[in-house]
Amino acid sequence: MGLGNYELRNLDKVFNNTPKIKVPFFQRPYSWKKSEQSQFLEDLFRVHDEKLSSYFIGSIFLREATEDEEEFLIIDGQQRITSATILISVIRDILRQYNDQRHLKIESRYLFEEDMITSEKEYKINLNDVNRNFFREKILDKEKASKKIENFKKISQISDTNKLLLDCYKLYHKSLLDWIKGKEHPENLTSLLLLLKTLTDKFQTLSIIVTDDNEAFTIFETLNDRGLDLTISDLLKNYLFSIIYDSADEDDTRLLVTQWDAMVEKLGKSISGFFKHYWNSKNKPISEKQIFRELKDKIRTKKQVLSFLKEIFTESEIYYFLLNPEHSYWNNKTTEGLLDEVTILGMRQCLPVLLSAKIKFTQDEFVKTIESCIGLSFRYSTVCNLHNNKLEGLYSNISNQIRDNKIKTNSKVREILKTLDPKDSIYVESFKNLNYKSNKTPRYILKKINNNLDKGNEIVSSDMITLEHIVPEKPIEAYADFFKKYKIIHKEVVYKLYNMTILSEEYNRIASSQLFKNKLEMFSKSRLPINTKMQSFTEWTKDQMTDWGEYLLTQSKIVWKI
Repeated sequence: MGLGNYELRNLDKVFNNTPKIKVPFFQRPYSWKKSEQSQFLEDLFRVHDEKLSSYFIGSIFLREATEDEEEFLIIDGQQRITSATILISVIRDILRQYNDQRHLKIESRYLFEEDMITSEKEYKINLNDVNRNFFREKILDKEKASKKIENFKKISQISDTNKLLLDCYKLYHKSLLDWIKGKEHPENLTSLLLLLKTLTDKFQTLSIIVTDDNEAFTIFETLNDRGLDLTISDLLKNYLFSIIYDSADEDDTRLLVTQWDAMVEKLGKSISGFFKHYWNSKNKPISEKQIFRELKDKIRTKKQVLSFLKEIFTESEIYYFLLNPEHSYWNNKTTEGLLDEVTILGMRQCLPVLLSAKIKFTQDEFVKTIESCIGLSFRYSTVCNLHNNKLEGLYSNISNQIRDNKIKTNSKVREILKTLDPKDSIYVESFKNLNYKSNKTPRYILKKINNNLDKGNEIVSSDMITLEHIVPEKPIEAYADFFKKYKIIHKEVVYKLYNMTILSEEYNRIASSQLFKNKLEMFSKSRLPINTKMQSFTEWTKDQMTDWGEYLLTQSKIVWKI
């Protein structure tokens, strides 16, 4: 059994009844922003003013030191402990400002102990590589508070995370000075010491100490499900690197951490999506919340971790390129154009298929697979808005078979995709009722139809094309008689697809909010093939809208096929 012990402790016991705490280099650096920093201090003021007996601030999760280590590794809770340490440093520095020797007792009990002969310091908490030196030299350094604030102004280059440390110190310094403002000396310092006592005696945390990594993350995962703010990438990073971490030989692990951080930074908010789609491309589909548990159960040894990291570093690159069609990696207009359609339509469910196809298929078969996925996703999701769970399951099944070499060409992909193609009656009814208040999707639909009619000639550049609402969004006064005569309710038709076409930009500006008869000249001048049909109309009533809608429907069936 890996569970060591757990105990409700106040911060005084955390700092003094626990060996030194270390934030391992693979964990994320300090990240609390002003809102979290302020809330922590406001809670302290409230507990102090209301004379509460205790206040629970959450858990602190520690892994016990091994025989080769001197420090406990902190798995969770470093943001709270670091912020509390900054607050204690500010109180110490204000006391130092008044030459109050009690600042030395605060220092030795909560910040660091200093060797009497060598003057070497043993710090209560050691942050990771990114924060450690800055934290020691700028925050924990012995200096009067006012002098420290002046020194901060001289810092010209600073990382984002270290700036958060600096900002936290300045925020707490200003807040504490405001809090004791108007109090005579030495009452002002007594007030600070009483506030410190509230912090260290009444702020309580569930201190959990474990000896086994796997047991640690089983508990940690449960805690995270109940409100911690770690992402999937945070959880995975902590878990994976805790397995391969060796304090005696860190160089290789540091290189892998650098690659991991680069991957996370590159994918940004898409990192959780990547882990989900990577998993779904090789296994039965699961939700993002289940990813950590499944990977943790599957990856337990150092060998498995190293193999997993090698694979995801490679596949995350491909995933990034799939999300960025304009990247020079593709160097192919057809591929770029199709992937741009995937982005426009928000086709995230098909990414496991595209990831697997890019790895296993030839380029030609990969391109055909993108086209097939667009065909189904457009018909199933964009038009019919059917349940995404079935679509996600189908894409995952196809991806698994591609990975297992059971599917080697797009012809088999198409065969499976067709099993989920909506019935024609559902597609027709759904298409006739397409309604859009934003321009992106209808502009895409109409451009795609136009380009198919154009047969690749591209008479007018796509960049010059804008969406035209035939009954305008903001009609001129003359439309009042038109609406009354033809019994048209503006809000019921204006955002329907059957009330839209595309024009080159200069024509669109001229057409603007005019009546249809005044727009006819623009349609007749338009060189876009889609408007050949529009030129046949002499008025724009419900019958013409229906006719135009039927035309677009017919063209859509030609364009979006599986």
